[in-house]
Amino acid sequence: MSPSTRTACFARVTGANFCFFLTFASFFLLPLHVRALGGTERTIGLVMGTSGLAGLVSVLAVGALLDRFGRRIFLLAGLATMSAAAGAFLLVERIGSGIFVLRAVQGLAFAAGFNAASTLAAEFAPEGRRAAALGLFGVSTLATHALAPTLGEQLVRLGGFPALFVAAAVFSAVGLAVAWPLPDDAPARTHAAGPLRATAELSTAIATVACCGVAFGAVITYVPTFVQDAALGPVATFFLSYTAAAVSRSRCSPRSAPRWRSPRRGSSSAPRRASSTRRSTPSPSTWRSPGSSVAPRRSTTAPSTWARRPARWRSARWRTPSAIAPCSWSRRGRPRPRSRSSP
Repeated sequence: MSPSTRTACFARVTGANFCFFLTFASFFLLPLHVRALGGTERTIGLVMGTSGLAGLVSVLAVGALLDRFGRRIFLLAGLATMSAAAGAFLLVERIGSGIFVLRAVQGLAFAAGFNAASTLAAEFAPEGRRAAALGLFGVSTLATHALAPTLGEQLVRLGGFPALFVAAAVFSAVGLAVAWPLPDDAPARTHAAGPLRATAELSTAIATVACCGVAFGAVITYVPTFVQDAALGPVATFFLSYTAAAVSRSRCSPRSAPRWRSPRRGSSSAPRRASSTRRSTPSPSTWRSPGSSVAPRRSTTAPSTWARRPARWRSARWRTPSAIAPCSWSRRGRPRPRSRSSP
């Protein structure tokens, strides 16, 4: 595959994933709809948790099926299922089994669509710029966490929750159209993966991600109702702040921060500095004590000290007395008397 084709495929995957997460993030406002239907806080938690539980159960099977049947078909199936489930919320008029079934379907669609989009993005990322490309892919995902609730809150204000569900269905439909021209990827059957061992590092990573997921889910579930009860203003303000902090943190990582280093020996800047020092000031090796033909030794710091304080070196105050012929150079660059070796 040529580099231009890989870049075009990566752009399509990123665009489809952006539309997919616009639909997903639009349902951050679903707790307000559940409350409007008469649901309690417990009901809100059950409805919102059904999607995560279904996705968690299905992600193990989806991971194995991706390599067997290909990633493109799972991305298209996830987009189509997410669009259909979002549109089906127009038929929900009360708290019942229907809303739980739709949330479970959304969890299955999320597991299929997100995992397929992530693996396709890693495959189509341009070589040599893979880290930057995947960073852009992640930023496009985070951006939907601010755009979808902000736009959805305005739609709810103008047309109610049916307008929000229609917009969410359209987002995934557009993503389906964007991802449709992607080339078919061959199923990976050439090698068999070894068994996954539960090492200490893997267990720690899974536990950490699980704790972060629980905290994220709890905040996303109950922040909309809390903001509404406390009359804190638009719910979108929280999501905008959260997304801005996450995006700025990803852009200010230590990998992208500038590194300030002092010039090393042998670098291009060190010889220029040394040459300018030699041109601007006389060499200390030409200094001799009165009555002596032996030049004093100097330390490695003498040229830099000489360059910083040339007037003090040229002053007669710092010259070696005539009574002391040989002398050595101290670490600070000043002449240090030394006893004669001969009478």
